Amino acid sequence: DENSLRTFIRELLLVIKADMLQEHATISKTGLIWFRPLSFREEERKRYDRIWNEEAKMILNLESVNEQIKCFTESEAPYHYFNAKDEYKSVKSVAVIDIGGGSTDFVYFQDGVPKIANSVHFGCDVMWGNAFDQFKNSKKNGIYNRYKDTVNFDSPGLKELNAMMVNDPNSTTQDVINFWIGNNDETKIADKMHKDFSYAFAYHFTATVYYLASMLKANKLEYPRTITFSGNGSRYIDQYLTSNVTILTDITHLIMSKVFGKDIADIQLVLPDIRKESTCYGGLYHKEGIPEPRAIIYYGDGNGQSCKDVKELASAYAASIKANVMSEVKAMNAIYSEVLGLLIRNGAVDNKLHANVILNLVNSGVKDALESKFQTE
Repeated sequence: DENSLRTFIRELLLVIKADMLQEHATISKTGLIWFRPLSFREEERKRYDRIWNEEAKMILNLESVNEQIKCFTESEAPYHYFNAKDEYKSVKSVAVIDIGGGSTDFVYFQDGVPKIANSVHFGCDVMWGNAFDQFKNSKKNGIYNRYKDTVNFDSPGLKELNAMMVNDPNSTTQDVINFWIGNNDETKIADKMHKDFSYAFAYHFTATVYYLASMLKANKLEYPRTITFSGNGSRYIDQYLTSNVTILTDITHLIMSKVFGKDIADIQLVLPDIRKESTCYGGLYHKEGIPEPRAIIYYGDGNGQSCKDVKELASAYAASIKANVMSEVKAMNAIYSEVLGLLIRNGAVDNKLHANVILNLVNSGVKDALESKFQTE
């Protein structure tokens, strides 16, 4: 609610004010930058703008809120930071993939200008959740069930807290798994997930890069010469899949080559040590006058068109979108088969992996999901 939001922003501003006072800064002349997700609707943005302006005017006594307060999307900011650091070999075409918990955002730049932006509900939390089961107390997640009886804590307090969370019907599988990850020094859950579930994280990575490639092709844009991963959710890539950037680059080249129908071998992959912090730093290097990227809707069907309303979407879904999405998923799964082979050959995943069993699993249920779950969503 607005009162809670206002209180939260007010407390942030008071912390900022205290820090500035310690540094003997001129508070009234301070610039303030806040970041919004791509998924923000216009009404939400207006509400946040109003509250930031009102509270900053009151607490910081800014001279001109319109000039001193700026807002950028959190997903485009990392580009400006890494470009300022001269990290990119080429800025001809750069894609930022910002993986959070609930969503993954894409921003595509050409020659330093953000062209398009897209947000999908496919963040890292899908790995800890229960697919289409919307009940909060659902415990179907495979990672959760694999470790809930064997995960180990040395600290009595953490052991007791873990038992409480596992047995509490109000604790979600996301809550529990994130608790294990947050205490990795004791649980060693990162090594376990890398050993047991690297193939699942490879599927998420494949799907994410494939979606980017398919979206760019559908919108008649060139493949990115540089791809930057940001957001704390993207840490699953180097922690649970592989930290070998060469292997990840080879996978990316494979996917892009298949989608664009030509040999591609010149993409630079950037997996920075600082993922979330690069957003904050990027705001400081955001140049005046750079336009905002054009927000696009992409249905994952290989077509760049979008519908004007739900009624038109429902009609188009039955007529063509469903069949086209099915074709795209099948094409992606065929590429995933090659990705698995590449990972096995390079020793990045267990060579005893039953690849055929995994491929049967990812191919099964797709039609049913598109007939019922996806259409309902």
